[in-house]
Amino acid sequence: MDSLHDEKRTGRSGLPARQLLAETSERTPATGPALLKRKGLAVALDCSLRTIDNLQANGLPCLRIGKSRRFILTEVVAWLRRKGATL
Repeated sequence: MDSLHDEKRTGRSGLPARQLLAETSERTPATGPALLKRKGLAVALDCSLRTIDNLQANGLPCLRIGKSRRFILTEVVAWLRRKGATL
């Protein structure tokens, strides 16, 4: 998870992690904050789906839409920082 501090490292999307964080957390008046699926969150944080599942088991904030879950990247990052993660 150190990749958010290192602009030269890239996530699975090929974008620098900071750029990806900025792009996925933008707000638009019509839609509000971007909602990410589990896979999108894993890409944004440059971690595995299993890590996302483990974080969810430990209280990772999410929105439930029907049976699916969506994540707001800025809320996830804030939660991780409160838990002591270095991003």
